[in-house]
Amino acid sequence: MWEKIKFIMIESISKYLKDRKIINILIIFLTGLILLTLSFGSDGKNEKKEEYININQKTEEQLKELIESIDGIKKVKIMICFSDTGVKEYYKDETENSEDDTIKTDSKMVFKRSGGNEEPILKRELNPEIKGVTVVADCTKSNSYDLIQRAVKSSLGVSQNKIEIIINER
Repeated sequence: MWEKIKFIMIESISKYLKDRKIINILIIFLTGLILLTLSFGSDGKNEKKEEYININQKTEEQLKELIESIDGIKKVKIMICFSDTGVKEYYKDETENSEDDTIKTDSKMVFKRSGGNEEPILKRELNPEIKGVTVVADCTKSNSYDLIQRAVKSSLGVSQNKIEIIINER
């Protein structure tokens, strides 16, 4: 049965391949499909997502170490929610042209060469905005809630209403 199906498929494919127009259309279609697939992989979104995850994990780990260093606080879990992934601003070379009472501004990114590669020059980097922080901690002291809240507030620069603290008294 499989031999019969295979024979019919090969016969029908070879029938269509005899026509040069169909071969050319197939080649153009497959080339376009390959180029489209490659263009999706190179837009930098994966790099930005990885960078965002690294910033998040690093911030959570630093805050965890800080809170666990407070006397009476033992096991700590932290979750930080960011509103975005941050912003990077690059230097731009801007020129203004005035023609017929209109001003046009041309802007080109400034690059530096290093090791044969050109990289844009970073002007400043804005960290992502924090939407909220949740801390779960095992504590033995009664004033641990206030200590944790002050530590989170001052180290991350977030307002009190963005901090949620859950205390497991041990």
